[in-house]
Amino acid sequence: MKRLIIIVCIGLLSQQLYGQQRIDNGQDEIKSLIRKGDSNLTGFGSLDFKAGTTKDEMAMLIGVHGGVLIDKHVILGAGAYGWAVKPSFSGVFEGGGQDDLELNGGYAGVLLGYKLFPKSIVHVSFPVLLGGGNVQVIDPNYFFRYDDDTDFSIEQSNFFVADGATQLELNVSHAFRLGIGVGYRYVNGTRLDTLTDEDLSGFYGMVSVQLGYF
Repeated sequence: MKRLIIIVCIGLLSQQLYGQQRIDNGQDEIKSLIRKGDSNLTGFGSLDFKAGTTKDEMAMLIGVHGGVLIDKHVILGAGAYGWAVKPSFSGVFEGGGQDDLELNGGYAGVLLGYKLFPKSIVHVSFPVLLGGGNVQVIDPNYFFRYDDDTDFSIEQSNFFVADGATQLELNVSHAFRLGIGVGYRYVNGTRLDTLTDEDLSGFYGMVSVQLGYF
């Protein structure tokens, strides 16, 4: 009987010590933003259409962005956009006047963002792109007297861009989302005679089609 009592006491004591060790190990665990065993990394890609004014003319930009989602909330990736419909305008630059000019170019950069309530059917996303781009001013009629008519680039410049948006996204399925939103494109650093930073900056509306494992 005494032997049985001793065995039971030893068992209870061992269980208590093991439980205390687990608690101590949990307290000693290094804390981090992405916890071990709890992180959720998924990938996605999106086709985007942005419509707004450039040089007081309606313009359309088409581009893509993609990357990874961390715990379904944090966005890390990259994006690239270009003017699909070249805005036409009249410009005067050093050396003389030019009519019927066109704008051509695009930009790319690192994409950061955050999604609120991503598991809801309708939720909000805040993507921000930081990067750079290039813009060209083209005279489409420069070689109009020749059979092999081609555009002539009058001037070009690089620039810095910060492009942020607010989107409402609809979870159509686990792998398909639709988004609609508004954004603002801020451009700085252009060195052109016919265009300014303000001409390339402005508000826009956007629609996106997203595929991935959300």
